[in-house]
Amino acid sequence: MRLFRRRRRVNVGTYRPPLEWPEPTVEETVEEALLIANVAVKLALKNLIIVHALQERADYSADRLLAATREELRNLVDEKDADADRVDAQHAVATAHGGRATHQSDFRSVDAPTLARKAAVLRVLAKRLRELADDESYAANLIDVARGEALDEVLNAFAGTQSDSAEGTDAAQDDRATRRALIARDLEVLAASRRTNSTADQWFL
Repeated sequence: MRLFRRRRRVNVGTYRPPLEWPEPTVEETVEEALLIANVAVKLALKNLIIVHALQERADYSADRLLAATREELRNLVDEKDADADRVDAQHAVATAHGGRATHQSDFRSVDAPTLARKAAVLRVLAKRLRELADDESYAANLIDVARGEALDEVLNAFAGTQSDSAEGTDAAQDDRATRRALIARDLEVLAASRRTNSTADQWFL
């Protein structure tokens, strides 16, 4: 009597190495980075609009919003220029040292091509961001999208406060009613601003 039954072999197929995707070009990498930068600037503008509209209740001109957009973009330019300088320094050190790295930041000559490419991407990215900072049509479009998203976010938040349960003291309910009235008033202003043109000579609040 057999104690162990021979297992059937399972056909797992033939091993095929994964496809090798070509490395993206510098321009392709820059375009992806610009998409990320665009989201970051738009988020900053949206938050700025909400803060000024609902918290500070401040009049804020489109000219000043345009200036804020340029400031955000130029801050990114300074950041990428500094990053490029840092990578250039790492590249110079790596080029002069062969052998194997002893830790993550120990760049050697084998890392030099990657560092050179990274520095090139950062330089081109900084150049493109600098150009966008001076492009009024790009900034106006970004502002318009940020305004729309800010209004949608506030509308959703206000809808949430309306659906809250009526629990709590009378004082708390009165406070909520007061806050809802204030938000409603601000929403009317934001809604009116959304219907206006987004050119720099008009007020968005």
